[in-house]
Amino acid sequence: MKNYDDLRLIFAGEEYKTVGSSYGPAVRMEYIIHYVVEGVGYVETNGKTVKVSQGQSFILFPYELAYYYADDKDPWHYVWVNFKGEKADYLISQTSFTQKNRVSPPIDKEVLYPLFKNAVQSYFKSNSFVKSANLDLLLATYTEQFPNEAEKTTKQSDILFLITDYIEGNLHDKLTVQMIADACYISRVQLFRICKNAYGCSPLELLNDLRLKRAQYLLTYTDYSINNIANSVGMNDPLYFSRFFHKQTGMRPTEFRKITTSTVLTKE
Repeated sequence: MKNYDDLRLIFAGEEYKTVGSSYGPAVRMEYIIHYVVEGVGYVETNGKTVKVSQGQSFILFPYELAYYYADDKDPWHYVWVNFKGEKADYLISQTSFTQKNRVSPPIDKEVLYPLFKNAVQSYFKSNSFVKSANLDLLLATYTEQFPNEAEKTTKQSDILFLITDYIEGNLHDKLTVQMIADACYISRVQLFRICKNAYGCSPLELLNDLRLKRAQYLLTYTDYSINNIANSVGMNDPLYFSRFFHKQTGMRPTEFRKITTSTVLTKE
């Protein structure tokens, strides 16, 4: 059985802008992630050389022979952590880091640099529990900032469920697009893009579609008054609800109830 609590910080440090600084060629037994705070450097491994610039990170996997060095004109300033463990294997698998994709896109300094600094400081000053906790938070941040494609799909699905669950759970309120976006911790633009990609409609159209389905269900399977049904879908004015329903279905709520109720009774 895998031990997902096994996460060990082996070493951590910081290299400031030094012309001619380099490391290797050498092999390490653990993972190493470097984050470039500023400047430029180069990494050679598996016969390839890649350039790494400000805001980017690069990873070295266990047992890889690697050589890396600072740019002559704009030497890099970077921080790094060495680590290993079964939880480390799992967390790295949740990122897009691979041996063919070892360099990340730029990530905001305000996001990563403080986490690396905490890891470095804890390595020299803290017990193993604090070291592991700081490392865990750092690697978890990479799973958000640089997730693998499967995780991106999962995250998108999670947001879709969150959107629809929030709307369906709050249909009785006078929901607005902004309320939905705020509840899901995304912007209106993101909400529109997600709804358009997943459902082919705007957030407002999705809201109205769910209102309509709820109203149709209540009209068919309950004897609630039109006024109560209107309130149940966030429309306190039954006249406004009737106009909305007629626009969507071509029938008034009372007409729809008569037809669908008789159909249900006939089937029974």
